[in-house]
Amino acid sequence: MNRAYGLLLPDSDFTIEDAVPRLAAKFPQYKVALNGEQITVSSPDWEIELAVNDAPEVLEDSVRIAHKIAGDDAGDMAEAATRVEVWSETPDYELAHFGDFLSVIEVLKSFAGVVAVNPEEPGLM
Repeated sequence: MNRAYGLLLPDSDFTIEDAVPRLAAKFPQYKVALNGEQITVSSPDWEIELAVNDAPEVLEDSVRIAHKIAGDDAGDMAEAATRVEVWSETPDYELAHFGDFLSVIEVLKSFAGVVAVNPEEPGLM
């Protein structure tokens, strides 16, 4: 099970709608569907989800993550009040889709003002 956050810096140009065609181009063999505010990228044996979260606790998490990663030089990361959450609940014991997970992160990082982090063991991705 994989999880990542894309911290949206104040100057980020990320939108969930703009992510759909970028993901579809990266995954032409998979189905990419926007359902409200959530994107699902799926194949017959695997799927991964992306959703924007702007709940009040996001800013607290961003401050914690930024200071863990960058200390006093956290800068804009500590101001991220919105994030894109990426997760897959499909078991992938043999890591057959780990490369796909990393490709989703690449798509996130293709937007200006997105900092991809591992929320479990705070670090940049």
